[in-house]
Amino acid sequence: MLISEDKKSLSSSEVTLETSYSSKDENFDSVIGAIEDIILDEEFTTLQEKFFKENCEVFEDTEENKLVYTEIFNNYTEKIEKYLEKKLKEKFSWFDMTEFLVMLNNRSEEDMFGDVFDILTSLGDFNSFKEMIIDYKKESHGEGFDLSGILIQKSLN
Repeated sequence: MLISEDKKSLSSSEVTLETSYSSKDENFDSVIGAIEDIILDEEFTTLQEKFFKENCEVFEDTEENKLVYTEIFNNYTEKIEKYLEKKLKEKFSWFDMTEFLVMLNNRSEEDMFGDVFDILTSLGDFNSFKEMIIDYKKESHGEGFDLSGILIQKSLN
């Protein structure tokens, strides 16, 4: 709590400010925790994988971006946002996507790491989305990372 200079009394504006701030942080943390649960759920994974599977062949790993990429990106963003919003409203009656996005934009980059923020970033950033769908395409074609150059083979004799 914020205590005034005489350390004996609290002003109502200080209490309100702190309570409001703490409440918003708590709501934000609750939503992030819920999103973690949602994106780890098999239903979300299936939804995202189905979308990538249906659309990944259109994408090429080049600097050039085709017009159709934008349409696919917009469809992905809309589908994932609607899914997340539906699940979050089921969990939190007070949830408002617009307010959450404002809170998200006000966070520093150091506070935003991990799979949750990768997913959220992919919703607003075409390049992140393109990278994810191309990575999916490579994995589905067995073109994962080539570790052959760094593996050491040694005889047990």
